[in-house]
Amino acid sequence: MPSKLYQKCEKCKHKDDCDEKRMVACAYIDEPPLMAEMSAPLMQDIAAPVLRKHDYRDVWIDANTTITIDLEDLKEQMRRDFYKSAGLPGLDFGA
Repeated sequence: MPSKLYQKCEKCKHKDDCDEKRMVACAYIDEPPLMAEMSAPLMQDIAAPVLRKHDYRDVWIDANTTITIDLEDLKEQMRRDFYKSAGLPGLDFGA
């Protein structure tokens, strides 16, 4: 692993005579292009829950109380409940 002189030591006027120099390790990742192409689908699967659409709605309970719901979450829960009530709890389409 390559190293270089610490930034403060580099600026010091005693850097040539000093016995207490600090060194900094330098490292970089050189990812081959093939690896980047292979990991792209994996990254999409990881980012998918974050990138899903949201449809927020405010529901008024009374004059001073509001609840914000996500319609997409409700749709997902209804879909799961439907398959569970049909006796197919192992099916999780679209997940």
